[in-house]
Amino acid sequence: MDFNNVDAKTAFKMGFLTRCSEEGLTGADLDSRIKQAGAIGDIVNGVAGLNGLPLAAGLVAGGGLGWGAAKLTDPQIDDETLKSEELANTYRAYANRLRSRKKALQYRPAR
Repeated sequence: MDFNNVDAKTAFKMGFLTRCSEEGLTGADLDSRIKQAGAIGDIVNGVAGLNGLPLAAGLVAGGGLGWGAAKLTDPQIDDETLKSEELANTYRAYANRLRSRKKALQYRPAR
């Protein structure tokens, strides 16, 4: 394939499929991502009108896909884990405050 003569639409498709391949998407996950990209593309094409703005379409579609990928890879943190981390941080802060207070009380200036 001659990559010097690839139009913007084909280049976007190749980049999109490469990214899906890098993420290891297959089957239903890949179909879902393609449908999501198609829906975003339809919206962009409707807004852009007949003149079309390939760069704007690519930016919007890329932004939407990036947001979707971020949501898919976002770590799932439950409430109990969050509460335990906050409690541990609070205990650490109290311990540091007590250590500082103890050092301040033990400090005696030289005469």
